[in-house]
Amino acid sequence: MIRRRKTFLTFIGLFALWFLATINFLTTQEYSFKNLEGRHDSTVFKFSRSGEMVKGDIATGEFRSSFPNLGIVAVRFYTFYRSNSDILRFRIKEIGQKDWYYSADYKTDQFQQNKLFPFGFPVINESKDKSYAFEIESLSGATGSGVFIHPVFPAMVDHHVFTKKEVLSSAKNLFIFTLDKTNNLIEDSLFRSNALSFMLPMVAYALFLEVGGFLIPSFLLILAVSIWQIFSPSEFHYFSILSIMFFWCLVSYKHRLKPNITTLVSIWSLVLGIILILLNLKVASENAAIWTLSYLVVFSILLTLESWGLFKPKVTISDFCTKLASFLKNVLVSVRIVLSNPTNATKTYFSPSEINSMATVRLYKHLTKHRDYHVLDIGATLVLVSVLTKTTQKFTDLKIAYQNYYNQEFLTPYITKVLTPAIFITGLVLLVSFYVYKHSNRVFLSLLTFSLAITLFIPRTLGRTAEMLETPRILGISPTSTSEAWTDVVVTGRNFRNKPFVGKITIDGIEQGVYVVDWTDERVIFRTSPEITKSGMLQLLPLDRGVSNLVPFIYNYK
Repeated sequence: MIRRRKTFLTFIGLFALWFLATINFLTTQEYSFKNLEGRHDSTVFKFSRSGEMVKGDIATGEFRSSFPNLGIVAVRFYTFYRSNSDILRFRIKEIGQKDWYYSADYKTDQFQQNKLFPFGFPVINESKDKSYAFEIESLSGATGSGVFIHPVFPAMVDHHVFTKKEVLSSAKNLFIFTLDKTNNLIEDSLFRSNALSFMLPMVAYALFLEVGGFLIPSFLLILAVSIWQIFSPSEFHYFSILSIMFFWCLVSYKHRLKPNITTLVSIWSLVLGIILILLNLKVASENAAIWTLSYLVVFSILLTLESWGLFKPKVTISDFCTKLASFLKNVLVSVRIVLSNPTNATKTYFSPSEINSMATVRLYKHLTKHRDYHVLDIGATLVLVSVLTKTTQKFTDLKIAYQNYYNQEFLTPYITKVLTPAIFITGLVLLVSFYVYKHSNRVFLSLLTFSLAITLFIPRTLGRTAEMLETPRILGISPTSTSEAWTDVVVTGRNFRNKPFVGKITIDGIEQGVYVVDWTDERVIFRTSPEITKSGMLQLLPLDRGVSNLVPFIYNYK
């Protein structure tokens, strides 16, 4: 009875986790709880001109309304992380009608970066199964002060507005709205995939109830899923990792496995990651690194439970290896018997005492005879060496980046923004590692604490101080001045983006786009023209990036 109650309460807790994760997803992804929605990608739009919207540019779109009470069309805008001074005119009508149903002007200084902006209008009650057209026109936009429609899904959402009074007016209306809202969400592929991913911990727990009593099959299942996700070309959801970690925690707790068994699994993942790096399989190696850290987190959880007296492990690495070898040998023998002649099968099971005589187990016992954590110390040292090597490489890369961006003045920002916080964190981690070693007298534990902390905190420090790695920056112009009418000017720098993401190049706000000859991530070539080129401050505006620094350019043609 008590066991059933624990199982029931666990499922209730996991369902609550699913519910909260789903609500959080709906909130962060800008879903509306009171409205029914139609979500569309950027193909719904047609543009008179690509890129930043300037005066006279028009974006048009068409969509079919699936519900009544159409009242809002929300569009996602990219503002270049600045306050813009354009005014956009929005208008909408039913396809086939001559006059616009509604038209209004909106200042773009209220738009938020990469957020959906709602264009509201009087609710159209009879909008179900009707098609509508809308236009967004720039009235006063200019290069450097305009916005453009961002292609990130959903680029456009049509909202069908229902008041609280309408929904709750009767039980029938509430039931119909709830049913429509449920179908609305289920039809959305993004919501559907995430909602199913949030259910994975429940699936993991149900799977544990079925096969968790079998230690080695459970371990091999986890190993197979880890390998599949390491080599899978598609990006996996973070809840899948949490589910595997949860499953392994349950298996370890049930079979009372010592935490160092999980450490060996993480070392296996680390070694695999190093091999993948040598094979130049970058994505797979990054996935292996994620699994290495995940298993280390499980190790930390189990170790914490053990220190608090909530977990009393008994199965050692030697016992686990014996069980694993016994299971694998039994499988191989069974397969051999089935393939040869099943009628001659006289023995299909080998006891652990027989497996203990295997050379691999004897070798393991020899290595761990004098010290329980000898192998773990070696593994933890490998983890530490790998982490420090990667961290050093990151520091070197950032030093080069700072030097490129700041030229001779790179030293001060590099020291203040990168080295100082990193050294501070490293020193703090060393103190924590020393404390762990002093109180546990375990070398591997202190090394792993140091490695895990460096892996978690140093990349965050570097990431927060390296925004310039995505900021366009002009490093040089050749020539810097010309007196000829038509001259190809080469602008070199960083983060201009490659084709087809071509941006704009301006001189004192005047676009030179008609005469852009070539555009790459580190070089832009444009041709001067007596019609539009003047002396002034040259600037690049790559698509989906901020604006570059200003550099002077002199045009002396008369």
